[in-house]
Amino acid sequence: MPPARLFDEMLKLLLSGTPAPACASCARSLHKGVLPLLDVILEQPLGERFVTLALAQTDERVLAERPVSAAFLFAALLWHEVLAA
Repeated sequence: MPPARLFDEMLKLLLSGTPAPACASCARSLHKGVLPLLDVILEQPLGERFVTLALAQTDERVLAERPVSAAFLFAALLWHEVLAA
């Protein structure tokens, strides 16, 4: 899959208003090998909690029709790697 397409699809997923359940579904089936970074994050108990909270807050903002930031979501997904570095 081309990186640009993967990025677009991730944005759709993360900004859908229901990214927490969608990512949970991916965690159970789809993401293995497709999103290797998510594999690593979700294997860490604190990483999973951090991402879950970020997604839940995004859900709330979308449902309240408040602005959301894709940059915030990607930062949350990458935070574990930043801490590790």
